[in-house]
Amino acid sequence: MEPKLNLSAYLLSILTEESSEIIKEIFINKTKNIFFNKDFIKETIDLIAIIDMLETNNIIEYNTQKYNIENIFDFKIELTNLIYIISKSLRFSLNDINPETKIKNNDQLNLTCSKIYNFIIENININEEEISLMKKEKINKVEKFIKYSKEKGTLI
Repeated sequence: MEPKLNLSAYLLSILTEESSEIIKEIFINKTKNIFFNKDFIKETIDLIAIIDMLETNNIIEYNTQKYNIENIFDFKIELTNLIYIISKSLRFSLNDINPETKIKNNDQLNLTCSKIYNFIIENININEEEISLMKKEKINKVEKFIKYSKEKGTLI
């Protein structure tokens, strides 16, 4: 029997993939000019496209408040934190409250996505029109995979 995912789990799993790809690009490039690297730019735009899809589907709410991600090292930490939060959310639910921090997984996910999204927008070295086009490409690609997954019966 094939495992079945709902749309939240499906998009969150894609978000972990995109986060992993960005971390990989950071390790591969090890350069101060990473925000000019074509592959890094593509991966970061893909990630914010998925964050947009999560918000459009009322799974998360991100905001445009400026957060304290000052460098690429802090950015990497936030990406790994995002993967951790998604893993917890998929195992215990978005509404689960961490007994130690007393913070709901969904609230932590919203905050982390906001930090990452805003850091990318502030630092990426392309214009808004290019960002918009690249996000549309990614969203269209994901929507095709959503349709395919529904046809395969793995997405409910």
